[in-house]
Amino acid sequence: LVAGFVAFIRFGQRTHAQLLELAMTDGLTGLKNRRKLDNDVSQWIGGEACPTAMLMIDIDNFKMFNDMHGHAAGDDVLRRVGDAVAASVRCDDVAYRYGSEEFCVLLPDATAHEAGGVAERVRRAIEAPYGTKVTASVRVASGPSTHLPATAATADAALFRAKHGVRNRVAVDPRSGDIPTTSN
Repeated sequence: LVAGFVAFIRFGQRTHAQLLELAMTDGLTGLKNRRKLDNDVSQWIGGEACPTAMLMIDIDNFKMFNDMHGHAAGDDVLRRVGDAVAASVRCDDVAYRYGSEEFCVLLPDATAHEAGGVAERVRRAIEAPYGTKVTASVRVASGPSTHLPATAATADAALFRAKHGVRNRVAVDPRSGDIPTTSN
């Protein structure tokens, strides 16, 4: 009887862990989701201060692409972009699907300059299979991990402005300047 109860408890713990993982994962891309990002940011704030950067990534004109090619093609683009983001970041970086066509990457122990290099690699990887049919704008902000909410707000605000300005490029928080790219 005790062995059965212990097995039941272990099954429940395993099931709880699996449900928690599902709740923190985007079902379409397999990346971590916004809920997980919020959880991670809360945990990092209480930790030791270290330089941390954040990339905010937006697929340029995604609504127009989705309207022209349909939702199945749009979902395929989202999956491929998620794969490109995950494959382009450093091993300790964490990639998230932030919203509809937006992605986010947390880069621990990264300066704005290092994050700018990663951002350009991500931008090129997104564009590579599609040419100019699918491009992305990437905004970079950095600061101490203890100020991560402010860093996130800076990157998010820059991304919002980018939706109404020059697309398909990487821009770093104005205190660091732009990273030049080879695409227009």
